[in-house]
Amino acid sequence: MDENERRRRRREIQTARRAVIVVLITMITMIAVVVVSTIVISARQARLGREMERISDRLSALEEKQINTYQTEPPVPEPIVVEPETEEETEIVIPSETETEVTEETEETETENEDFSPDSINYLAIGNSITRHQMSDYWWGDWGMAASSEDKDYFHLVKQKLKEKHGKVTARAYNFYAWEPQGTDRAEALTLLENYLSEDLNYVSIQLGENVSDTATFEADFDEMIRFIQARAPKAMIVIIGNFWTNNTVDELKMRVAIKYSLPCIDLAEIRDNPAYQCGMGTTVYDASGFPHQIAHEGAAKHPNDAAMAYIADKVFTAMETFDPVAMNAAAPAA
Repeated sequence: MDENERRRRRREIQTARRAVIVVLITMITMIAVVVVSTIVISARQARLGREMERISDRLSALEEKQINTYQTEPPVPEPIVVEPETEEETEIVIPSETETEVTEETEETETENEDFSPDSINYLAIGNSITRHQMSDYWWGDWGMAASSEDKDYFHLVKQKLKEKHGKVTARAYNFYAWEPQGTDRAEALTLLENYLSEDLNYVSIQLGENVSDTATFEADFDEMIRFIQARAPKAMIVIIGNFWTNNTVDELKMRVAIKYSLPCIDLAEIRDNPAYQCGMGTTVYDASGFPHQIAHEGAAKHPNDAAMAYIADKVFTAMETFDPVAMNAAAPAA
């Protein structure tokens, strides 16, 4: 083999080697890119996961903050039923855990509404947890949070005052929290009141607003609620209760509606946001069996104590005394 052939062979071998090296480098580069990309993606997914956890924790904190600031009521709790005065102890119907469906509540309430009659002075208290809060892991009664016992919430105090004045009284407390947090569709919740209203009602108190944040349509919504109640309880005197926690906008709008319909509106400015009228952490309250519990939930601790409940009850009853339900019943035309 001559020298030229040997040189040609060497060039071919060198070219082949270069090609192999290029292929190897390319493969190694691609593998490195894949590995680095996988690592980067994994790191990003890990960071995203951590961020999602932080967002979830923040959302939970915000929800807990709202619970602590106001309450966590079920959207449609069963009403308290206070039977007419007898020698026996007042009967309270406490819903079981399975009695939370709207359809079940409606069926049961239709039967209970038969108790409202012209033979009794009838009172309906519509409100949120201050009027009634069912039992939970941080509240041990089925009455207004945070009265130390059932007979010391404002609803039962008003009921007792009505009994002392009129004798036979039928009274119910209904938690209408479902209406408060709505925005532009509060009217849809009014149908929940259908089975609690009666032509035989003499008194209706409305204690709502503490859980309202969207006030864009609040005045119109509150106005519509008043008209809804008046149409279904035409003989009833309606008493409006101001906010226990400061919300000047809501209070002003409620007052404007009250003035429009010449309704009494109870101002709670004297006790509003006053720690002396709030339950407070560590306060002892009693369940239906008389067993003591200590308040350890910030939301419950901000609710009215016994002094505040008595203040509200006195104001509501004083407003009611300007109205004569017996005369109203006698003047009403026969059905």
